[in-house]
Amino acid sequence: MRIVSVQDLGAIIRQRRKTLGLTQLQLAERCGVGTRFIGELEGGKNSAHLGKALLVVQEVGLQLEAGSTSVPQAVQSPDQDQDQALS
Repeated sequence: MRIVSVQDLGAIIRQRRKTLGLTQLQLAERCGVGTRFIGELEGGKNSAHLGKALLVVQEVGLQLEAGSTSVPQAVQSPDQDQDQALS
């Protein structure tokens, strides 16, 4: 599954946790975090700490990989447009 949002990551973690038969409390204890963090992470809260999130990902046996996508050209600032017009 492609992850494009915190909500996507949370849903995958929740699904994997349930597949493993773990409660949020059990997963939190295994990761050394609070149940509140697990709940917020699974719920897609944007302010979840990345380091803790990666620990949870590892604990449930998931792997994240980075790949490159096409990056749109940077939008030029008005100053850059004006400089080019004067050249």
